[in-house]
Amino acid sequence: MTRLRGPFAHALTFLLFAAPGAQAAEPVDLKPGLWRLSVEMIIPGRGPDTGPLTTDMCLKPSDVGRLAAPPNSPCQISGLDIQPRRMHWKVSCEQGQMRSHGEGIMEFGGTHFSSALLIQTEPPYAMRIKQSMTGTYLGPCPVGTPAGKTPLKPYTR
Repeated sequence: MTRLRGPFAHALTFLLFAAPGAQAAEPVDLKPGLWRLSVEMIIPGRGPDTGPLTTDMCLKPSDVGRLAAPPNSPCQISGLDIQPRRMHWKVSCEQGQMRSHGEGIMEFGGTHFSSALLIQTEPPYAMRIKQSMTGTYLGPCPVGTPAGKTPLKPYTR
């Protein structure tokens, strides 16, 4: 198991454990159940990429807003637009001297989804962070596992 620290951990947490947001008028095209999420982050010119990290998580259609930003984070989500087959959002974060802003899009297809998040940090930490996530439906959630919880081991390579 690989443990991430520093900006990588914060950015990865940012994408995976978000607070609920605006919901679509129609149901999101996402099958409820156990999902395998794979996340990859690239910071051009700033060291090695994270490689794909994976975790399994129970999700249902009403949970998709949680994939935009983590609870208790220094990030603010705006313009969250959730449609049956896609979600779009803008984000701005401020933590100490580090300030960043970006935009994300996620597309749903019943038993799979994919997303792209582009973040630009401001000086003195100026860099562009590209993050992608894919999700694959695995089957029903283990009995007694609430949505948003990880019933199996967390991130692995």
